[in-house]
Amino acid sequence: KLARMPGEDNQPARLDRQSSGGPAGKEDILGMRVAPMDRALRARLDVEGGAMVLGVDAGSPAERAGMQRGDVIVRCNGQAVRDPGQLGAAVAKTAPGSTVRLLVQREGGRAFVAFTR
Repeated sequence: KLARMPGEDNQPARLDRQSSGGPAGKEDILGMRVAPMDRALRARLDVEGGAMVLGVDAGSPAERAGMQRGDVIVRCNGQAVRDPGQLGAAVAKTAPGSTVRLLVQREGGRAFVAFTR
C-alpha cells in the first residue's frame, strides 16, 4: 500500500526534460511530478530524505524506465537526494543523451532505475 501523497500540503514540482537547477520543489526533468517529504512521512518510510513521485507522464523517459507514483527517489547518479531541488541539480549535471541512474525506494524495498536523459 502506498503512503499518503504529499500533494495537499506541498506544491508538487512538474518534472519534464528541462531543469533549472533552482530551489527545492521547482525542478522540471524526465516526465515526473515530485514533492518534498515532511519529517513524519520520512520517518514512516524510514528514509532520511528524497523526492516522492506524485505522477509520471505517459510516454516520458520516467514512464519508459518504470517509475511509479509513490516511488521515493533517494539517490541520483550516486548522490543523495534530500528534496526535489537536489534531484534537479543532479540531473542537470548529466549531459543530454547520458544515462541517469536513480535509487528508488518502493513498497519497502529499494531498486535501481536507469534511463536516458
